[in-house]
Amino acid sequence: MKRIKNILKFLPAFIFLLVAISGFVYNEVARCQNLIYAQDENYVEKTEITDNYDSTKFIVLYKEEQKFKADRATINVQVESLDIDQNVAKEKNKEIVSEIIEELNNQGVANEDIKITYNSCCPCKDEFPVSSNGYRVYTNLSYSIKNIEDISSSIEKIEELNAYVMSIEYKLSDFKEKYNNVLTLAIENAKAKAKKLFNKDSLNVLKIKEEKQYYCNSRYQSYYEGMTDIFANAEIEIVAEIEIEVA
Repeated sequence: MKRIKNILKFLPAFIFLLVAISGFVYNEVARCQNLIYAQDENYVEKTEITDNYDSTKFIVLYKEEQKFKADRATINVQVESLDIDQNVAKEKNKEIVSEIIEELNNQGVANEDIKITYNSCCPCKDEFPVSSNGYRVYTNLSYSIKNIEDISSSIEKIEELNAYVMSIEYKLSDFKEKYNNVLTLAIENAKAKAKKLFNKDSLNVLKIKEEKQYYCNSRYQSYYEGMTDIFANAEIEIVAEIEIEVA
């Protein structure tokens, strides 16, 4: 009898716990019934439910990509000199670099568009007799071309001066303006997709957020001997990604 009394003593608390659990499960089921999920090749949509279950906010992610023809380029070249005498090797290298800068000036490249990016001098044996040590001197420099159509002729003249072309970096002079245009298009297309998805003529845009990602206004192209004019037709891809919250 005493055991039964103890059980009856805790029975109201147990019943209250069951009611609380049932209420929580019911609310979660009702909440899940209000969720909407959708997918598209250009955006992913998810839903957030506020305290008022009749009010639904949709977060739409959209990415716009466009390609533009590069209109500028930076040529990266290397000058190498060898000699048994270290000072002679350095002097040879310095002379070639001076000739290259003079040639670039004749092409219309200003001195501020020419940069020495690397210089080194190190002993070597590969190019000399076994019993002798020599020195190899490297100098890397880059120069910018404002007319991309001049790439081929410029490189041909530089190579004649015993310079090795390592790479070409293509650029867009008005990258920021083009990026802003792509960003605006991404916002408008995100709104249009949301209207179509939810079958609405108008949407209340609550927030627009620009997604963080790596933006690059240049593209590197490896160079090889006997390049053709196809290197003057490089394209740069601009990507803009946004997140909009609508209701």
